[in-house]
Amino acid sequence: MNEKEEILEILNEVEKALQEMFFSGFNSPGDFTLNEFLRLSLLMESCGMSYGAKKLKSIHDKLSSKRHSFDFDYEKAVKDYSELNEYCLICSKKLHMLNLKEKIANL
Repeated sequence: MNEKEEILEILNEVEKALQEMFFSGFNSPGDFTLNEFLRLSLLMESCGMSYGAKKLKSIHDKLSSKRHSFDFDYEKAVKDYSELNEYCLICSKKLHMLNLKEKIANL
């Protein structure tokens, strides 16, 4: 597996975690989901995807603090969620295109 494919795998994991968050909702994120966001944030950071890592960490922090507050601002969490989702889609498409370009060049 090359570097691009490994990054695609990480992006797929992030997209799955985002889907789980979407289906469970922002009201009841479980410990597993929050820990997964933190783990994936570290993975993204190690791959040089600091923007995505920052967004995941921000979502994690906001949802973790929600447990201790009655005044939670959903708008900021949803904004980070949407921006991260779009970032993952753009990165995935670019990596797929680069892989395709390499395959065509090797023909």
